[in-house]
Amino acid sequence: MAAQTVLPRCEISIRASLMLFAQTLFGAIFVSVGQNFLNGELAKPLAELSTITPRQIESAGVPGLLRMVPTR
Repeated sequence: MAAQTVLPRCEISIRASLMLFAQTLFGAIFVSVGQNFLNGELAKPLAELSTITPRQIESAGVPGLLRMVPTR
C-alpha cells in the first residue's frame, strides 16, 4: 500500500483500516447501483422479445439468461 510508505508509523493502521472501509463501502454501493441500472435498462429491450419476461430474467440471472436467448 502506498499509505505505508508515506505515513508516520503511528498512523499506518488507522489509514489502512480507513482505506479498506472506504473500498468495501463504495464497492457495496456500486454493486447496488449497477444492479438497479441493469434491472431498469436491460428489461426494456428484452421486453420486446415475446418469449422472455423481465421476471424470468431476474430469476434466471446471467447464466440462465444466456441459455434462454436463442443463438443466431
